[in-house]
Amino acid sequence: MGKHGPIEVIVMNSHGVGQVCNVHRLPRRGETMEAWNWHVEEDGGKGATVSVALGRLGVSTGYVGKVGYDPWGDMGDAWMSEAGVDTTYLYRDHAVSTGTGLIMIDDDGLNTIVDGDSACKALTEEETRDAIAAMGEAHVFITGFGMPYEKALLGARIAKREFGMTVFCNASPLPSEPMGDLSFVDYLVVNDIEGRVLCDLPENSDADPREVLDRIVTGHGCHGAIMTCGSGRLRRARRR
Repeated sequence: MGKHGPIEVIVMNSHGVGQVCNVHRLPRRGETMEAWNWHVEEDGGKGATVSVALGRLGVSTGYVGKVGYDPWGDMGDAWMSEAGVDTTYLYRDHAVSTGTGLIMIDDDGLNTIVDGDSACKALTEEETRDAIAAMGEAHVFITGFGMPYEKALLGARIAKREFGMTVFCNASPLPSEPMGDLSFVDYLVVNDIEGRVLCDLPENSDADPREVLDRIVTGHGCHGAIMTCGSGRLRRARRR
């Protein structure tokens, strides 16, 4: 039971902190360059960010993930709890450190993210199953590859096949290995570059976004796909 009532949405993805800086442009290979406005932000993990957004919108949300016994883990717990998120299944582990990432933002507002190790690499199958079962009344399950992708997909399979939830999976960063059959994913979420990579197209390809989305759906077996674009447009492929 969340602070907003029975859990409606489960979010299982990483929590970490972001070390953020501004640059005029992204660095070239081997280049040392000036950065400014360097600071640490609490919303470095996609799981925590999505959870807080939902909590602030009044959606009863439960978070599943793992952090270390450190100030960054404490920060995530407090940040999500203040937004009304149920953090019962924010597991703590002395054997890991809460992840950190580096975010560089250029003069055009575009960013590049170097994602550090996720403490969710230590999340066990038993912990995942226990958490999802305890919040089995939820209608929606949101996960992504801010945590090890095999663990994210395991959670997605459990949520879909055992509890009938609608599953969203953010496939970022893309894994180096094939993801295999994703028939248990209702919506695979990618950005425009990731979408072209999944279709074996050049990153600068001018392929129509809807064609890319249809190829993702056909090639990976998911029921639908959502692609975010740099211009802020959002396109969705029809469900099969």
